[in-house]
Amino acid sequence: FRLATDKPGNSHMKQRLSLLAVLACLTLPLRAAVPPPEQLLPADTLAVVTVPDWKKAAAAFKQSPQMQLWDDPAMQAFREKFMTKFKEEVVAPLERELRIKFADYAGLAQGQVTLAFTQSGWTGKDGKWPGFVLLLDSADQKGKLKDNLTDLKKKWLDAGKQLKTDRIRDVEFTTILLDPADLEKTLDKAFPSKDAKGETQPEAKPDEAARKIELTLGQSDSLLMVGNDPKFLEKVLIRLSGGGVPALADEAGFQANHRAQFREALSYAWLNWKPILEVLLRADEEDSGPSQRASQAVPMDKALPALGLDRLKAVAFGMNNSSDGTQMEFFLSVPESGRQG
Repeated sequence: FRLATDKPGNSHMKQRLSLLAVLACLTLPLRAAVPPPEQLLPADTLAVVTVPDWKKAAAAFKQSPQMQLWDDPAMQAFREKFMTKFKEEVVAPLERELRIKFADYAGLAQGQVTLAFTQSGWTGKDGKWPGFVLLLDSADQKGKLKDNLTDLKKKWLDAGKQLKTDRIRDVEFTTILLDPADLEKTLDKAFPSKDAKGETQPEAKPDEAARKIELTLGQSDSLLMVGNDPKFLEKVLIRLSGGGVPALADEAGFQANHRAQFREALSYAWLNWKPILEVLLRADEEDSGPSQRASQAVPMDKALPALGLDRLKAVAFGMNNSSDGTQMEFFLSVPESGRQG
């Protein structure tokens, strides 16, 4: 900018307007960039699947041979038939049960889209599952995201869904309580669970049927957060604000894979296998006594070591595009001292 001084009568007014314009620009709230997945997730993350930059990945995928084949006019009849059946049998039942229109959220992904899991009390039994969190950075679409979440909450209330509202680190979260039986019926329509003879799976036990599934969602600035474990969500919020919770990037096993495969990847997945192995072996040992284990064709504590899976530390997958096409890398991290055969 410049200070106008060509006309003495207007110089003071123009100076004031120019200074006010500069001050207004300086005081506009700046959107803090959402940290990348490895900085946003806590160190105790068991597994992560992420697209660090959705817009960049979508643009690259659109130019890929696979997508060009899908969009080819010769594929039109198959494509339309497949998408119609998919929407009718998979998307529509889920939308009716959750009172949500997935199309309303389709264009909101502007930054990272990340799905991560943590142990969260998971022991491999008692019907408990690992905690998860889904993160979506809407960037400059955060206003639309807020409107969608407000509308979704209203639809849930109108439908008589059980809701509760809490605050985690000054961020408002809404938790919906879902009936596992109703959700199973919906999923069974989309993904039939009958075997080849047409027999249905056994019904859940009364205590399992009574247990509600809690789904918690909220918005922190431009970041949509959906999960089933408030503690996991809180750790992500602490990382988001620059707090002292150790990050996944600080985990030695993840660091090695990140340096080698993830730094420029359009998408990647990483699995910390060691704690999962410990849970599986412990659950198998507690659930089966010596006589039961003796009757097993291949006991788990024998099968996994025989396959070398007791020495496996982590599994990593990365995908990227180059001038030669799509490149995918799959790695098993096994210390040299533990390799056999």
